[in-house]
Amino acid sequence: MKMRTGFVSNSSSSSFCVVGYAIDIDNIEKLIKKYDPKSHGILYKSDNEEELYFSDVLYNLEEENSDLSIHWDDECEEGLMGINVESIPDDKTIGEIKELVKEHEYCKICEFKKDVDVITMEING
Repeated sequence: MKMRTGFVSNSSSSSFCVVGYAIDIDNIEKLIKKYDPKSHGILYKSDNEEELYFSDVLYNLEEENSDLSIHWDDECEEGLMGINVESIPDDKTIGEIKELVKEHEYCKICEFKKDVDVITMEING
């Protein structure tokens, strides 16, 4: 994660840190197949094919399950899924949080091959 000190003007980036997984388009497509995208009103027609706004899909999924955060960068086509570090209760261990993330319905659908980890990402807006 990039750390900035002092005044930064016109900065439009956001940094996120989660206990969870890095996600890609394949993960999102698995979630879309499970949850009907039309129910979220996220489909639109382009000139040549039907496309999805992935950030809209993830925003709606996050709204339905507020215990798991999903951050997505449409431009880079990558993101994070997990529990935000700043929202971890003081009485929980990192091992307990990793287990909660691993057992979450969305993470099971994505079929991640790697272990849960602490991951950071900067999204430019």
